Amino acid sequence: MRRKQLLEVQNKVRISRSPCFVFFTVIVLTLFFTGCSPSDNKADILVNEESNKNLDVTPKLTKKNSVNKLLNYAPTVDERRQGFWLGGSPPINKRASRIDTYYKMVASDKPNHLLVKLQFEGVKSDDAYITFKALDGAEIVSTQQLKWFLIADAVSEVSFEVKVPETLSYLTLYTSQGGKGASRAFILEETKHK
Repeated sequence: MRRKQLLEVQNKVRISRSPCFVFFTVIVLTLFFTGCSPSDNKADILVNEESNKNLDVTPKLTKKNSVNKLLNYAPTVDERRQGFWLGGSPPINKRASRIDTYYKMVASDKPNHLLVKLQFEGVKSDDAYITFKALDGAEIVSTQQLKWFLIADAVSEVSFEVKVPETLSYLTLYTSQGGKGASRAFILEETKHK
């Protein structure tokens, strides 16, 4: 009789020390303490989605179509360019994307800062986008978005501020449309008539 009780105790100890027992115990305790209440009630799910919308800190995005509803589109402008702009139709070796880029750089009221405006024309495809980056010690100020999608048959414009070093620095720009891309680089300096 004692031997039987001793064997039962040894089996219980063996089971409690097995990796499977420890694993399932951890899972059960985790579910118990964190609360597991899967809801099939559609009203509960909708209420939870509505309450989560208040927590959303992403910028409001422009809806282009159901596939691109989460993409950020560059703002569009109705007015023609005013003042002195450079750029336009890219050089012959940069025309793959067929997006014409115009740019303007003016001195900011802060020392060694430029206000940059980029304008894009000739967009015909829904997959068109641009990305840009500052090089050689220049820094784009704040949390500026560096990639924008472009709306077809519209003129889009992106503005931002760049901190420039005392030495020569550049802004690189990549444009893409219809699966074809093109890259360009601009010297970061105030645009003036030469």
